[in-house]
Amino acid sequence: MGTWNLEKVVTPTGSFSGTQIGYKEILVSGHEVDDEVERVYRNDTLFAKHIWTRVPGTTAKTKDMTVMVTYRGSGLKRFYKIRRALGEPTVLEASAYLPELGGAADTLKFFYKQVL
Repeated sequence: MGTWNLEKVVTPTGSFSGTQIGYKEILVSGHEVDDEVERVYRNDTLFAKHIWTRVPGTTAKTKDMTVMVTYRGSGLKRFYKIRRALGEPTVLEASAYLPELGGAADTLKFFYKQVL
């Protein structure tokens, strides 16, 4: 949960950051009414809204600091890994939004830094 600024996108052929990405992206995740919701803003405009499903729900591994989220209505999934270092902003590593994980498309990684 929180507000996250996209810092870098890593593909099999390279790493892109800042202006190389081509847009500014903010991920805002939080509780809304009875749902957990993610809003993606690109260049300060709402680009996408995703609502977490309750069934099958999220799969979290506390030891690994990972979370698998399935989204309502779209069948999409996204894998997150949380990275913390003392004195540094928290980094959120995310896959792309995918219909299923494990294929070639999930080699894309998005790295967000928490906005404090």
